[in-house]
Amino acid sequence: MGGAGRAGSEVKDGRGAEAHGGLRERLPRKWVFPLVGLLVSLTAPAGWFLIQIPRHGLWSWPEVAAELSHHALLYAYMTAGTGLAFAIAGYLLGRAFDTVVRERHEAQAQASIMEGLNLQLEAISVTDDLTGLYNRRYFFERLEEYLRAARRHRLPLSLMMLDLDHFKRINDTFGHPTGDRVLKALAEVIRSGLRASDIPARYGGEEFLILLPYTGEAEATRLAERLRRTISGHPFSIPESARPVTISIGVAEFDVDHPVDGEALVARADAALYRAKRDGRNRVAVAGPAPPGDPAPSPH
Repeated sequence: MGGAGRAGSEVKDGRGAEAHGGLRERLPRKWVFPLVGLLVSLTAPAGWFLIQIPRHGLWSWPEVAAELSHHALLYAYMTAGTGLAFAIAGYLLGRAFDTVVRERHEAQAQASIMEGLNLQLEAISVTDDLTGLYNRRYFFERLEEYLRAARRHRLPLSLMMLDLDHFKRINDTFGHPTGDRVLKALAEVIRSGLRASDIPARYGGEEFLILLPYTGEAEATRLAERLRRTISGHPFSIPESARPVTISIGVAEFDVDHPVDGEALVARADAALYRAKRDGRNRVAVAGPAPPGDPAPSPH
């Protein structure tokens, strides 16, 4: 009973507050302020008269009534004059206040709309339309940022390049809509199987890149093998004759002693991917040591 009573009270209080708030929202301040001014104008003469009672020794009702009748016209003028003054001032002040509030709300709404549009445009500019993963341009921008950090602080960094095995056969046999569904599903499996710090992107066609910050070759290979097994066991929504869907992966680690740019690192991963496909597909291959080159540049 106690809980029900409290709940009922809260409902009534909530309805009362909602009704009060709704009335306040429906009634503009340019009318609220004059009404408040009129109330003040009615109490001002009464307050002035109450002050006169001890000053003139009006301690009995006949004396008070006589004073009221004697100065009735004065009190009427005071009430009307103050009422009119307060009403006009309240109306002007309330209208100005309503204008300021309305303009502020409109500005906030416009800013919110623009912020949402900017976020949408930003998302569109960095993502691939089909898969929802990052696009190639964004990937290489982030890759160069992480490469600079890896050079400066001698941090491990690796990347994967993966390719869908026999994807052309899926397209040719079942059509491009089926191929697109496979790519979307693959992208979702990739996204769900990575760490928060990893950056997956669609490189082009059925090829994908995954940037693995702060990750050495051994850990990158382990992650690639886990991803390969997950995808080969995933129930893609395609005809049975096209299953299983498998991928080949090339892994390359950034060598801080023989640094290269992003394009060169991707080329090493691509070479490892080619070797994985040449050796039978559905496997992970690791790029060999970076070829010796110029000494590492100064990390400045």
